[in-house]
Amino acid sequence: MESTTDKQLIALVTGANKGIGFYTVKHLLDKGYLVYLGSRDEERGNKARSELLVGRENKEHQLRVLQLDIASETSIETAVAQLIKEIDHLDVLINNAGIAIEPKGAIDSELSKMKQTFETNFFGTVVLTQKLIPLLRVGTKKSIVNVSSDLGSLALNAYPEYIYYNATFFAYRASKTALNAFTVELAKELKSESFRVNSLNPGFTKTDLNHHRGTKDPEVAAKFIADFATQQDGPTAGYFTENGSLPCHKFLITDSLTGDRIVEMSQRKTTTKSSGSSSEDKYTILLPTYNESENLPIIIWLINAELEKNFVNYEVVIVEDNSPDGTLQIAQQLQKIYGEDKIKILSRPGKMGLGSAYMDGIKKATGNWIILMDADLSHHPKFIPQFINKQKEENCDIVTGTRYQSGGGVYGWNFYRKLTSRVANYIASVLLTPGVSDLTGSFRLYRKEVLEKLISVNKSKGYVFQMEMMVRANQFSYKIGEVPITFVDRIYGVSNLDSGEITLPSSPSSSSSSFQHKSLLKYKVIIIELH
Repeated sequence: MESTTDKQLIALVTGANKGIGFYTVKHLLDKGYLVYLGSRDEERGNKARSELLVGRENKEHQLRVLQLDIASETSIETAVAQLIKEIDHLDVLINNAGIAIEPKGAIDSELSKMKQTFETNFFGTVVLTQKLIPLLRVGTKKSIVNVSSDLGSLALNAYPEYIYYNATFFAYRASKTALNAFTVELAKELKSESFRVNSLNPGFTKTDLNHHRGTKDPEVAAKFIADFATQQDGPTAGYFTENGSLPCHKFLITDSLTGDRIVEMSQRKTTTKSSGSSSEDKYTILLPTYNESENLPIIIWLINAELEKNFVNYEVVIVEDNSPDGTLQIAQQLQKIYGEDKIKILSRPGKMGLGSAYMDGIKKATGNWIILMDADLSHHPKFIPQFINKQKEENCDIVTGTRYQSGGGVYGWNFYRKLTSRVANYIASVLLTPGVSDLTGSFRLYRKEVLEKLISVNKSKGYVFQMEMMVRANQFSYKIGEVPITFVDRIYGVSNLDSGEITLPSSPSSSSSSFQHKSLLKYKVIIIELH
């Protein structure tokens, strides 16, 4: 046995003579690892080794080629025997080898091609990992990474709006689903021994597997894999993407409005350490409701579908104002379906105004970000991921949806109503300079502490609440971003906005007044009060 010291970290990367595996070896070498470059073809492996050592001649002793055909049990046994002869421990195993050779669907896939795909993507990976457990047990990192894909997610592939919903490659998809299941089971069995076993999705990368049609550079994808596999501490039994926003993938999940949640393979218990963030962002959606029994099941389904698809950690707080149409009972049924961790209910004795609904709802929020939106389907949850991206890109304190920028719009309103809203926003922008193009909008994302601050100084009730929030935010110099949205008039029920709902903010020189929703006079008076 060749001598290795306790300080020497050792890694094996399968399928490493090209693509993501090749660059993963490069990054591991640069981290000081002794790396075994697994290659089905030894000649190609040696060629890759020579390329990697250009400019790294001093690392020649740290890079070894391991002839390994992951689809052959004999080759696996020979490779493992070589490893046992040369090293006394292994720290990191990266199962990168994979193939996609059959672009057909479930009906037309050939048995021989399915077997060939599973031999490499699943069976061979399982057998190799099993045989290397003894070496990994005496390593210091005890890290196993299975390179996987979103195409292995049952949840995503069952969702019609998933970008690859109509893609075929049944054998490849199924093999990655099986690989994800192996990740979870192995992680559970090895958890007591401080192993970290995870599936990683490097993204749609330019490789031979997809004929270089990917959008990501393989060296970038490889860096994510190498960094994750070698981190000092970290999670296990997870499925992770490059952005670090997904601490655990729900491999199997079935939610419906009529059925119970069937299974979640794992829970959000850990977070990744990336971008200097010590904890995962959580988003609380506040939904004030009054007579929304028909809309509520639909909006909750849409929220869950959009945010699960985009791996957003969220909860919904329903603030229910004693609706006579049974909205509370519907909310309670939805809570049973989606779980109390996702749906929280605050029942109030009657209509107490929109502003107070937000004030009460934020007290039940556990997220560090708050999303305000309507429950009547006028705000589509598909814009929420865009809000989140905007916030992260520009480090905003607030992101608000706007109907009045390119890409935005209003549907279901008559000409007079559209004109009223546009004129009102124009007057407001001229006199108040609120810093946003849609002052009367109500679809927004806030930092929790920012929302709490604005609520504490807000004097308005009802729908004037939203207008004053933007004016106050501008006065406090909070950074506000805007995302174009489409606003659709409510489908079911009637508007919650009535003549008594909108009240002017009080001031020493004027008393609170009410006024009709469709009168431009109300906007003029509001502007005077807020100014």
